[in-house]
Amino acid sequence: MTLRFWLFLCGLLSTGDTFLWAQSGNTQETVNQHLERAEKLTSSQPEKALVAAKTALTLAQKNKLTLSEGKAFQRLARIYAERDDYVSALNAAKNGLSIFHKLGEQRDVCRMYMAVGVINRYLKLYDASIEANLQALKIAEAEQDTALLGAIYGNLGNVYFDQKDYDRSLQSGLKALNIQMAQRDSQAVGNTFHNLARIYRIRREFGKAKEFYNKSLAIDLKKGNQLNIGGSYLDLALLYRDMGDFQQALQYTQRTLAIANRIKSKSLQQQALANLPLIYGVLGNPEKAVIALKQYEELKDSLQSAELSRQIADLQASYQGEQKDRELSLQKLRLEAQQASLSRQRTLIVSLIVFVLLGALIGYLLFNRYKLRQRNLKLSLENEQYQLSQSLQHRQDIDETIHYFASSLYGKNTVDEILWDVAKNCIARLGFVDCVIYLLNDEQTALVQKAAYGNKNPEAYSILNPLEIPLGEGIVGSVAQTGKPEIVTDTTRDPRYVVDDEVRLAELTVPLLLQNKVIGVIDSEHPEKGFFKEHHLEALQTIAAICSSKIAQAIADEEAKKAKILQIEAEHIRQLDRVKSQFFANLSHEFRTPLQLILAPLQKRGAISPEETHMMERNANRLLRLVNQLLDLAKAEMGMLKLNYQWGNLIGFLYQTARYFEPMAEAKKIRYQIQLPTTEPLMAYDSDKLEKIVYNLLSNAIKFTPVGGQVTIQGELEPETGLRLVVRDSGIGIPESHQDRIFDRFFQIDSSQTRAFGGSGLGLALTKELVELYKGSIYVESQPESGSTFVVLLPLAVDTTQHASRVDRVPHGIGMTAPGQLTEQEQTDISGEDKPTLLLVEDHPELNNYLRQQLSDRFRVMQAMRGDEGLQMARWLVPDLIISDVMMPGMDGFSMTRHLKEDDLTSHIPIILLTAKDDIDSRKEGFEGGAEQYLAKPFALDELIARINSLLTQRNLLRKKYSREVMLQPTSAPVRDREAEFLEKIIRLIDEHMTDEAFSVEILQREMGMSRMQLHRKLKALTDQSASDFIRCIRLQRAADLLQQPGIQIAEAAYLSGFNHLSYFSKCFKDQFGMLPSEFIRQKEINK
Repeated sequence: MTLRFWLFLCGLLSTGDTFLWAQSGNTQETVNQHLERAEKLTSSQPEKALVAAKTALTLAQKNKLTLSEGKAFQRLARIYAERDDYVSALNAAKNGLSIFHKLGEQRDVCRMYMAVGVINRYLKLYDASIEANLQALKIAEAEQDTALLGAIYGNLGNVYFDQKDYDRSLQSGLKALNIQMAQRDSQAVGNTFHNLARIYRIRREFGKAKEFYNKSLAIDLKKGNQLNIGGSYLDLALLYRDMGDFQQALQYTQRTLAIANRIKSKSLQQQALANLPLIYGVLGNPEKAVIALKQYEELKDSLQSAELSRQIADLQASYQGEQKDRELSLQKLRLEAQQASLSRQRTLIVSLIVFVLLGALIGYLLFNRYKLRQRNLKLSLENEQYQLSQSLQHRQDIDETIHYFASSLYGKNTVDEILWDVAKNCIARLGFVDCVIYLLNDEQTALVQKAAYGNKNPEAYSILNPLEIPLGEGIVGSVAQTGKPEIVTDTTRDPRYVVDDEVRLAELTVPLLLQNKVIGVIDSEHPEKGFFKEHHLEALQTIAAICSSKIAQAIADEEAKKAKILQIEAEHIRQLDRVKSQFFANLSHEFRTPLQLILAPLQKRGAISPEETHMMERNANRLLRLVNQLLDLAKAEMGMLKLNYQWGNLIGFLYQTARYFEPMAEAKKIRYQIQLPTTEPLMAYDSDKLEKIVYNLLSNAIKFTPVGGQVTIQGELEPETGLRLVVRDSGIGIPESHQDRIFDRFFQIDSSQTRAFGGSGLGLALTKELVELYKGSIYVESQPESGSTFVVLLPLAVDTTQHASRVDRVPHGIGMTAPGQLTEQEQTDISGEDKPTLLLVEDHPELNNYLRQQLSDRFRVMQAMRGDEGLQMARWLVPDLIISDVMMPGMDGFSMTRHLKEDDLTSHIPIILLTAKDDIDSRKEGFEGGAEQYLAKPFALDELIARINSLLTQRNLLRKKYSREVMLQPTSAPVRDREAEFLEKIIRLIDEHMTDEAFSVEILQREMGMSRMQLHRKLKALTDQSASDFIRCIRLQRAADLLQQPGIQIAEAAYLSGFNHLSYFSKCFKDQFGMLPSEFIRQKEINK
């Protein structure tokens, strides 16, 4: 203004047209008054403000007051914007911008660019808005106007926010904040805090958002700006709503309403009410939610009505404005006439004033020069303080960034999660425009892009056209090769620069080091030359160290996880192998026992009896069922199992099928009930599949129900749902932990060889497959020891218009076999010592009975059904030989054998094990337990008999050996085994009571802890002597030893041997040695 004043003054002096200068000066004052009035009325009375601004514009244009004309356009742009007339506002702003350009008023040009940017933003012309703000940014930087810089960055942040480019918006907001804080512009700082909080809320960084909202609120509270306070409360309510803390959201919404009511802000009140229905609804207060919604709708309607009234008032004001414009034109004409009459008087006054002002101007310039020097000195000090505060701020930012990265990587468990999180937060925390992380490939020859943020990632965890840079090439490859970070201030001067997605002018690259070895690189580029500073390098190096540490931990965790997975897989494979082995062992047992009963009659020399023929047929059917189950399961797995529907009498079919189980139930004394409907409509069903379903359920129910229990089959027909079949038993029940697995193939609750119930584990699996083939369902309800209930639902079609005969179709191929029990007639009497006694231990009743029948003509056969029962009978009977199955309930054959061989009473009994387990390990276990023979099913009966005879012959030879050794040397048995130790113990007891004639079998059996019969059969088996004969034999052998000693008389020898009657002694001595005692002495003397 000073320069223009001097030019104008020089022109005036040179031309002497003082009248024109005076007139212009007077007009300038009028224009200024109109502009001041327009400024005051802009917010309160925009219509009057518009009239004042237009008047100022007209006067300025008419009097060629160009600067005032620009100011008038500037004010009009603001007024039009307030009226939401953004098109007129933009035209006014562009006119003002053109004028200020011509005048060289850079600060005004800058402000107009800012105005153009704001208006374009409201018009949603975001690219034009950004361009205008960038133009303003260049001028503000050139002018070093920090206040304008802060405002421009704030405007850019708002534009980027509208574009949803939250990263750029955040960067611009942070820059604006730094400037405003340095300027100590608290109101601007509060506004920027508020804008940044909005960004963090949208990015769901709720901690940051809450922090900045509270900072903004603190400033507004200090300033007392109630509208801004209400806005902050409203945004905090939205924040807590997004965080899910609806109680806090309610509190802040209520605070907002209180302020809105106090300052009578309908808009603020409307926004708060819009938020309340949702909050009340989530908090479980629907009544208040409805009230809030009603209030919101009423206020919304009221505001719409007010807006309509305002538009009508605007039209009226516009009309009144036109009227006033006409009146103003008349006043202008009168004013010009008055000015013409007074112009001469003013010329003189102005001339005097010019000289006074000229002197005052010179003094003002000198004073202004002094003030300028003082201001420059102050600016220099402020600049130094600003640089220092910036340095401290950078240090604080680095510390916060390091802390943020250290905490943000917590919970990131994979390398990809770590890399992508680091790349993302480098953008947000360090102000980068892009960040790319490379890792060395497995061959350590090239760097591969693994994570990127910026234009390289169109979506999360995805890189657009990822690069692979050879080691040593480009800036990235060089840093990876040297292991040292680099800052490249100008990439156009560095030939190593490799273009990725676009050309950028600055680059920062830091290596990722793990145990002093490079594993990758973090790289960032920026479009501004020299953007990266030392604090960027320091922060990124620390982030790289944290990232490397987390990568090392993630790799270690992944390796440990892989090892754990491999271990689990290996254990799973071992478990599958065990299940498979157990299944085939059980299946082998299920096959071999029926095969034994089929082959045994065929292998014997005599004719096959009718009973044997029926037995062979039953077991052949049993094998056929098992094979069919395996084939059906295989077909079901391959999808080849199909239903063959036929119309028939379903109830009659179920009744006949259920009746086939009556013999099986009667054999176990089970109360068996069949409860089926009396009506018999025609139904479409597959008889073969339904028969298998019923067979498996009923056979399981009877098998797992103890003697005296109850089994019920119940059927119901519903036209809508079809057949509901229920099988209920009072058996052992199923543990809850196994109920979801009993329909799995090959699963058995007890798969051990000592299980109480046989089976292959296929029945229920096949049943479920068949039920699902019907598109039906099956489930079980059970409690241990309380029985089980199986429920089958089959959606079968019912024809209620027709009824079938009672028996429409007879089930085929069931081949029921009642599990035989050992009857009293089948048990052989203990008498009959002329035959060797065999104990037969076999849990399969039919095989047990068959073997008894085939062996009873040669041996005295005793029977047991379980291993523990066989052990008790063996101790009671002390048989000559034991034949035992291996896989039995309760106690298996291996355990029984070990118990028998460890017991002195039964250790001498030879044992033959019969089993379906023919593998080497099973044979080894049997022989290690003490079994003499191991015979695999199916076996030839002749081979079994031959083995029995062979073992009995060996026992006879051993018996003779023991008997001979006892006769020769009763006190020193040379064979050192369990039987010899047993005989030594008996002989020792007899020796201890040698002179006691009252020592009897009863005393001996009591001392040995055996019953009389047990002692008898044990000694009979070992020495072929009874207990009394064995005692007498030992006494006589002692007497013979005494008679060989010189000087011993016959009476003395008899007494010392326990004989009190000499005649009885002589008789017994002659019976054993074939001569009288006196003859024995003479022969001894002759031999000498």
